Amino acid sequence: MKQHLKQFLVRAIIEFAFFAAILTICGNIVYNKIDHLLIESLKESVAQQSQSTAYTLGERFQHKLDELQTRADLLQQHEVSLDSVMDIATFGTKEGRVRGILRRDNSAITGPPLPERALPSVQEAFDGAQTIDYLRGIGLLFAVPLNLDGEPCIFYELFNDEAVKLFYHTISYNGRGTLSLGTSETNWILLSDGRYPEVATHDYPLPGYLGRDTTRISTFNHSWLDLEAVPKDANLTQTLYAENEVDAFFFHRTWISEKYNLVLSGYVEWDDVVVGIDYIYTMMKLIYFIILALIFLSVCFNMRTRQANYLAHEKAIADSANQAKTNFLANMSHEIRTPINTIMGMDEMILRESKEPATLEYARNANQAAKSLLGIINDVLDLSKIEAGKMEIIPVEYHLNSLLNDLVNMIQKRAMDKDLEFHVETNRNIPSVLFGDEIRIRQVIMNLLTNAVKYTKKGYIVLNVNYVPVDTGNVFLCISVSDTGIGIKQEDLHRLFNAFERIEEKRNRTIEGTGLGMNISRHLLNMMGSDLKVNSVYGAGSNFSFQILQRVVDPDPIGDFEETYKRSLQQDQTYEEAFTAPDASILFVDDTEMNLTVVKGLLKQTRIQVDTALSGRECLDMLNLKKYDIIFLDHMMPEMDGIETLQAIKKMAGNPNLDTPVISLTANAISGARETYIAAGFDDYLTKPVNSSLLENLIMKYLPPEKILTSRAVPMEDEPEHGTCLPDWLEQASELDTHSGVMHCGSSDAYLDILRVFANAIASTSEEIEGYFQAEDWKNYTTKVHALKSTAKIVGASELSSRAKRLEDAGNAGNISEIRQGHRPLMELYLSYKEKLRYLMESNDPEEDASKPMIGEEELAEAYASMKEFAASFDYDSLMFVLQSLKEYRLPEKDAEQCRKIKEATDKLDWIQVNEYLKET
Repeated sequence: MKQHLKQFLVRAIIEFAFFAAILTICGNIVYNKIDHLLIESLKESVAQQSQSTAYTLGERFQHKLDELQTRADLLQQHEVSLDSVMDIATFGTKEGRVRGILRRDNSAITGPPLPERALPSVQEAFDGAQTIDYLRGIGLLFAVPLNLDGEPCIFYELFNDEAVKLFYHTISYNGRGTLSLGTSETNWILLSDGRYPEVATHDYPLPGYLGRDTTRISTFNHSWLDLEAVPKDANLTQTLYAENEVDAFFFHRTWISEKYNLVLSGYVEWDDVVVGIDYIYTMMKLIYFIILALIFLSVCFNMRTRQANYLAHEKAIADSANQAKTNFLANMSHEIRTPINTIMGMDEMILRESKEPATLEYARNANQAAKSLLGIINDVLDLSKIEAGKMEIIPVEYHLNSLLNDLVNMIQKRAMDKDLEFHVETNRNIPSVLFGDEIRIRQVIMNLLTNAVKYTKKGYIVLNVNYVPVDTGNVFLCISVSDTGIGIKQEDLHRLFNAFERIEEKRNRTIEGTGLGMNISRHLLNMMGSDLKVNSVYGAGSNFSFQILQRVVDPDPIGDFEETYKRSLQQDQTYEEAFTAPDASILFVDDTEMNLTVVKGLLKQTRIQVDTALSGRECLDMLNLKKYDIIFLDHMMPEMDGIETLQAIKKMAGNPNLDTPVISLTANAISGARETYIAAGFDDYLTKPVNSSLLENLIMKYLPPEKILTSRAVPMEDEPEHGTCLPDWLEQASELDTHSGVMHCGSSDAYLDILRVFANAIASTSEEIEGYFQAEDWKNYTTKVHALKSTAKIVGASELSSRAKRLEDAGNAGNISEIRQGHRPLMELYLSYKEKLRYLMESNDPEEDASKPMIGEEELAEAYASMKEFAASFDYDSLMFVLQSLKEYRLPEKDAEQCRKIKEATDKLDWIQVNEYLKET
């Protein structure tokens, strides 16, 4: 025991000596640093006091000028007599002060003339400007302009040196500092003098100071001259710390008025500035010894510290294990998604192709289970991102009506399947466009609505949307979801937000879920500065609510949401074209061929001639060949965007479309967009996805009136029925809102055409996006994801559109980490539509082709001739009709390959390539 104690003491002494040496070195460094900081602080303190003193003097000087100017104005207006103007104020003495009114030649109207040396100082006053100047031996001179009966004069007041010291005596540091007023190195006067006034006046040594220490005076003046050499700054007070073996001083130079070239200079002794500074150094020494004592005590308890370190090490191991668990969950979730998507795709094929009731029942159960598992995986991924601190809030501008519309479309069918009433109650005055994380807000509300449907057997579910104004630019968005479900016991409310825990597991064992939804929702709301509140009555229902601060982008109210939603459904069912214009010709420019196909489908019944271009450069080529009535130009395009294309159009020599209206197409409709695009040179703008009614109204607005016919003036050939039903397999396709798609495309037939283009473009588009991702070309990646957002929304793939929009927002914000996290799930979801829409893609079944008749040479030649004619006029529909007709025949291998190439180029609206292929036939 004694041996251990001896070893401990030796080790303690060594450690103490080591730390004491380090502390001494560090203390010395800190001492010097604090000393430097104190000096700098004192310099700043002197500078601030000199600035305050200079400001006060400047105010007093200006007050004197204002007094003289007031008297001069009254005299000029003959409201006072000359004698009253010349009367000097009665407070204090009048000695050393004189007033007068002078002509430009220095002849006095009243009062004495000025010395010749003072005349340059008052010349500006004759020209209408107030002046102040100090002249050594003459005094402080104030002058203001005066006009007496049309003759320019000046009204002045002069304080001699004694009067200046009397009236403008100024003290600093309790009268122990020296202050001087001056305008140059030779014009100085002391306003207060300390022990060495000759320093501030540059007169050293003077006859009256021979008994003083001239060595110190010389040292002070060297420091003063050093300060004089510093460039003067009207907004800066220069200070200098001068140190020698005996004393230390602070010098300062401060502008009283840069306009009048008046400067305040002076000094103050070290002892007068540093009051109690020795206590600071004494305190530093005391702290040093206290720290030494603390170090000794800490060394004595070294073993306890080591034990604490050991416990901390064990805790770090536990945290590392927890992090490994989180990483495992995230990686596992990513790995499981791919086979689940395959299972769901194969299961969907069974649902489409099988006719056996038992098999269909099994397939439906498997599909439902796969969807539930996919939802669990998504929740685990979100929880893993939250625990890892990688979940980010990305605020964007969004339309509240659009968000509500998506929620209704996603939850309405689930509620109807359980015979539940679903209502949306909104305050019609809520601002229409807000700024916040639309995706996360939608996710939280969707979690609440999904839970309400799950735990409600009968009755209703109500989504209430309200707001509370905060100020002119912000509101609290108030959301609540009420239901008539099973409710929650009060003693179970605290368990509601625990991860992987479900309340009343036995009672709710038939209801799907993991217990993650509420936990994730609360985390997301906390990240957005909000919280989730719960009110529930067991057996009667629950109410979940939250309010979240959002910035107002567009204060226009949303209006009656339910009425707007119903009206949009009715418009979709009762569409009829507003006009026909068979002689009109318009050009649509968009880098996404599906958007062009949509537009052509929407305008098919108007009989208008629609030409298309896939890029800005192709647009410029086409404008040289033909005169158009309207040009629709997409804003976001690679290489040359819409604004650059518009500028090029206006600069084209001999352009026949110079006066053609140009309308911008954009997928980002925000407040002030119209003004922005008009300022850029556009005539108007149209948002995407394109609304058929808005499109037709805009065309009617800009088309020449003589080209517009009434709705039924030109009969339609083979007019399609708007009520055409969609295939059963398509109606059952998961994650595809066919109702929304038909609404965007104008009719069921047009929707099927657009879906076909969408399906056939998946391979090439996904390849492009993947290529930009691998090359880290984030600009083009954002552009392509932006296009995918629009096309997905058109066909009703709302989840795909939302994911693409989030990555687009991340790209615009430069948030690369968000892109890296969200890219793979986006691509998996996008590629899953290849299987869902496989019936719309080209068939390559050799047995099916063998059963078709071989086409004759004359029929094939006629088909090629027709295709050339239609390609020359950019007639997409007619060309596709010919290609569709050729599918009824078996073609020679060479011609079949050629037609396949023509079809691919036509789908992309690449007319140059189409014509090249047709030349080879």
